[in-house]
Amino acid sequence: MFLKIFTAFIVLSISKITIPKTYYNVHSDRLFNVRVSGTSKWDNPKVKDASVTLCGGQDLTVCASKNLNNNTDFLVAVFKSSSISLESFLVQFKYDLNGQKHYLTVKIPDACKNIPIHTKLDYTIYLNTTDFMCNLNDVYIDSLAKNFQE
Repeated sequence: MFLKIFTAFIVLSISKITIPKTYYNVHSDRLFNVRVSGTSKWDNPKVKDASVTLCGGQDLTVCASKNLNNNTDFLVAVFKSSSISLESFLVQFKYDLNGQKHYLTVKIPDACKNIPIHTKLDYTIYLNTTDFMCNLNDVYIDSLAKNFQE
């Protein structure tokens, strides 16, 4: 009797391992690197505690942050699952000005300078096979008028 139960258990275990859905979930949900770079700038000397945060995912739970200095390059990076859409990623710049919190939020890939406009919509497809690099160039966190000019 014990041998029959043991044999049935082994057969069920092996069949669960070889189900295609299990194989699909294990091998197709890969991780890719999403990187955002640029140069942080501000004109007002009263800007304090500046930082940049890259977040994505359904609930914006995949995040990375970095403190910023004036006129310096920054790079923030996160690993994303191939099941997470690139359109769910936001880059948020935070800073204090005269004791008040201010925010500047941009979406990727829309704000990326290194991607031609006509190919931005195709990047969701590419993210299932490769990493993604977004260059924002100069980001003036205290002056919206200067940002993202062509």
